[in-house]
Amino acid sequence: VASNVTKYFNKLGYEVSYNVVLEFYLAVEREVKAARTSSMALSPPAENVRQLLMKMSKKYGIRPSDRYISDLLNVISDTVVNSGNMSPIEGASEALAIFKEEGWRIGLVSNVVFWPGRTSRAVLNRFGLEKYIDYGVFADEVGYAKPHPYIFDTAVTMLAEGREPDVGQEVALAVVLR
Repeated sequence: VASNVTKYFNKLGYEVSYNVVLEFYLAVEREVKAARTSSMALSPPAENVRQLLMKMSKKYGIRPSDRYISDLLNVISDTVVNSGNMSPIEGASEALAIFKEEGWRIGLVSNVVFWPGRTSRAVLNRFGLEKYIDYGVFADEVGYAKPHPYIFDTAVTMLAEGREPDVGQEVALAVVLR
């Protein structure tokens, strides 16, 4: 991601350093995760990209704009979806297939920092995993991030399909989503 963000700004005529972009990217990610843990607040991907842009603005004199935020969201999403450095954990597809064969409904609960839930869905689809997921809950789509109970309650409600889940189902859900 940092490499492609660097290339984006270099093409625009800014002399941006990969190491600085990486440093800022990781700093914003740490800040967002810390805020989520302490206050359970959601900071949407566009806001997080804006924070990254503001750090770069101070360092490189880049004038922040909605266009840059939109472009950076696209650069980051495209990088994630097409990354050659990403692959499923070995055996993940087989494990999910076994759960599906045994009749389990599978949910996914995910925080997002720099890209929207639709990007995560595209990654799942790229690796053939989306077909196993009955319901995905992404923080930017429901307005709450883990560890807020709402994001988990949403997944349980959607997966239960109107049935009252028993304790075994809830424990299994927590394990599968871990």
